[in-house]
Amino acid sequence: MKKAKVILFTTVCLISIYYNYKVNQSYKLQTKVVTEFNAREYSKETYLKFLQLDISYPNLSATGFPMYALAVKYKIEFNEYDSALKMLQNSEITNPYLRVRESLKAEVYRNLGVNDSAFYFSKKAFENLPMNARHFEQYIKELVLLKNYE
Repeated sequence: MKKAKVILFTTVCLISIYYNYKVNQSYKLQTKVVTEFNAREYSKETYLKFLQLDISYPNLSATGFPMYALAVKYKIEFNEYDSALKMLQNSEITNPYLRVRESLKAEVYRNLGVNDSAFYFSKKAFENLPMNARHFEQYIKELVLLKNYE
């Protein structure tokens, strides 16, 4: 009985250490990623490190922003639009109330020149969170580009 408890305790500790290590590695890189994201200055070096990170755990950054969204933003900045769209389609819905997925889709479609899709997704993001500055800015730009002021 005592031996079983020791084995169970050891197993739980090893699993805990493994997941804490993954979180620690993620947070170390997130410091750089979030800093670049906030400054809107993306480095290729950070992007390459970020690609090697397992973004499924933890799936939220320390700020509550979905990790897939940060990865997609790097892909957009380095003109990897097809890869960004694929990641957006395949990513799980993490923190759906922010409508980050729709906002990023609008950005990708705008860069690809698919105006109707860019408008659709920017409108969807804006209608969900109208007080969000990014969604507002994106939606207004789409309205101006489509000359749809109604």
